[in-house]
Amino acid sequence: MIDFTYDEAGRELARRVGETVTLNHAFDAVGRPPPDDAISAAAGGRTIRSTAPTPTATPTSP
Repeated sequence: MIDFTYDEAGRELARRVGETVTLNHAFDAVGRPPPDDAISAAAGGRTIRSTAPTPTATPTSP
């Protein structure tokens, strides 16, 4: 069984897999997720996936 919890903006806050695993998610003040790393014991403790928020574009005047 997989359960999802969402905030009012529709962003995933938590994903529960059975009764043993829960993945929690957070967002900064402008709605971006924080950096996230997945580390694999099978890969000798190496980071196998890493994400970072994309900077928000700032409009400029000519």
